Amino acid sequence: MRERVILELTERSTASPQVLEVALQSLQQQGHKIALDDFGTGYSNLDYLSRFSFNLVKIDKIFVGAIGTDFVNAAFTDVLFSLVQKLDASIVVEGVETQEQAAYVARHCPNAIVQGWYFGRPASIDKFVEPEHYRCSPIES
Repeated sequence: MRERVILELTERSTASPQVLEVALQSLQQQGHKIALDDFGTGYSNLDYLSRFSFNLVKIDKIFVGAIGTDFVNAAFTDVLFSLVQKLDASIVVEGVETQEQAAYVARHCPNAIVQGWYFGRPASIDKFVEPEHYRCSPIES
């Protein structure tokens, strides 16, 4: 069951790097997946990538929002895609809200998992699936 839960860590964590490294290794050895959330917005992003092992790296929506603009974050988006694709981790691109952004991500980072309002707005569970599809059954011990 642990492999079905992804724990997210933001780069703004206040834990010491040594404590964090031991904790992340322990959680992964227990079967948990670890995601680095909001990549590119924290204080030690490159240090985190070089020091810790992540199953997923989530690129923050501030970079996606700059696609098609002259903002410096638009240039950083390509760099982030290139960098993260070299890691042994899945890429999640957050905040895709337009067809242009979706097409850009598909061209420049084709293996990314993409999320955002372009694909669907938040919805309550009763509007998302039929009730019989999300009934829980007891966990066998």
